[in-house]
Amino acid sequence: MASRDFDDLVIESCESVEELLRKQKIEDLKRCLKDRDLNLSGERHLAEKAFGGVKLGLPQAPTRTEDEENKKQTKEEKLLLEDGLIQLPSPNDLKIGWEQEVSGHN
Repeated sequence: MASRDFDDLVIESCESVEELLRKQKIEDLKRCLKDRDLNLSGERHLAEKAFGGVKLGLPQAPTRTEDEENKKQTKEEKLLLEDGLIQLPSPNDLKIGWEQEVSGHN
């Protein structure tokens, strides 16, 4: 069952942890917890954790692809100007503040 479908099921038709446990497979509970980066230990408490995570509206963690895309976009946004051009500092500006020759070090 897809995570979004699982969330909808819990929100719309599960009034208690016991009801969720009766309606769902352990694999679905684990997937729900994994999607939210929640601890998977203790099979007894999987339903409680999944129920609480959904009812509290805990966001799902981004997938690896989404995370990489977000990082790439953030990196690109840091380099973009209004015209969509990338501006790098001039090599001459990078020299400012640096000493020509380091002395006194052996």
